[in-house]
Amino acid sequence: MKKKLSATAAGIVLVAGMVFGGAAGAQAATWFGPFTDLSYCQAERRVFMQEGYSVGSCVHRAGQPGYWFSYS
Repeated sequence: MKKKLSATAAGIVLVAGMVFGGAAGAQAATWFGPFTDLSYCQAERRVFMQEGYSVGSCVHRAGQPGYWFSYS
């Protein structure tokens, strides 16, 4: 159930990004997170990669909780 909700949330973010981001948004990296567990972060990264995004590795961001990854 948690994976399905997470994948659904990622899909919503992807669609919103495509609709509102346009070509300019595709050039700038955006951060997605936080994830409490590294395995959840990596699973979401795979979803973004399958959608054709350039995706960075899961990292801890300074001053932010959990794991994050960047995509463009």
